[in-house]
Amino acid sequence: MDPIAVLAIRLSLAVIFAAAALHKIRDLNGFHEAVRDYRLVPPALVTTTGALLLATELAVAVLLVLSPFSSAGLGMEAIMLLLYAFAITINLLRGRTSIDCGCNGFGSGQPISNGLVVRNVVLTGLCLSALAFAGTREMEPADIATAVIAAAAFVMLYAATNQLLANAPAIARLRTSHE
Repeated sequence: MDPIAVLAIRLSLAVIFAAAALHKIRDLNGFHEAVRDYRLVPPALVTTTGALLLATELAVAVLLVLSPFSSAGLGMEAIMLLLYAFAITINLLRGRTSIDCGCNGFGSGQPISNGLVVRNVVLTGLCLSALAFAGTREMEPADIATAVIAAAAFVMLYAATNQLLANAPAIARLRTSHE
């Protein structure tokens, strides 16, 4: 894989995880409530689990932009994304589909869905691809600019996809009311 693509993936995922950490920091109570709602850790460990998740997201975002540590960042992000996909899947299998995923901020009302699992698996694939198939060559300033522009485009695509996933229940209600 060309180093431009790898850098674009790293930058995109760094922005996504930094934004995720930021909205958790802004609403720690909402974040802890979301961790509690998943019912995967004992209530006594909700705050500690939340702190570990938040610290890991911040660490991943930083590692992804630091070239010598980007492989560790990609590996950690893949693990985090699979962990989140697993947590969502467990609750979907339990029939607990009304849990607010917190993807657009807590209290946004975006319920967990299969779409979020697919999104996280696709992002995991990007992490692993960038980790396994990174090519080596010197990057020119134009290469770096291209990677930054590609990363910005990917982050916008990610945001649009997230919004579509958030709107899916409302769209489904509209469809059934017009039939």
